[in-house]
Amino acid sequence: MIRFIIVAFLGGLIGVYLCNWQYFEFDKKLHVAELFALGVTSLVGLHIAGKLSQQQSSQRSEKDFYISEIKDFRNKLMKIKLKNDSGSVSFPESIYLFRDINYDISHLEELSKFSTFCRNTDFKKLRTQFVILRELITGISPVNDTIHIPMEIRLKTDTVLHNMKRELYQIILKVNSSK
Repeated sequence: MIRFIIVAFLGGLIGVYLCNWQYFEFDKKLHVAELFALGVTSLVGLHIAGKLSQQQSSQRSEKDFYISEIKDFRNKLMKIKLKNDSGSVSFPESIYLFRDINYDISHLEELSKFSTFCRNTDFKKLRTQFVILRELITGISPVNDTIHIPMEIRLKTDTVLHNMKRELYQIILKVNSSK
């Protein structure tokens, strides 16, 4: 900011020093037509600036909404990671979590159909990773209504969760880079 002020000031000084003021003619009269043209030009400029600002604000709010939905989805994936790290999850809770995540993937797919920024987003990889994740955890037989996750499955689950988060990150990048 300070650099800008200094550069603008120096530019002004150089301009005054190098400028040939005899080139310009100054009238002490103000013509009504010129005043009207100046007013109309100013109003058109303000109108265009307002419309562009409004359009950018609308686009940003749509992007922010879509990204917040993705972040909510990522938070649900983190719940699975916490359960995976603990080594056990109750069977009813796992059913609820996977049903909720499945719904969220469908919800993101629906939003992408209406969104102007991610119409061509492919959720096949995310859906495939979700199916693998669900099979890893629910493929274990519950004991006393609790699924005990062995270390081998925990490692595979971490890899799948990492892949899902990477896919979500790529979707966020695609949304933010679209215009």
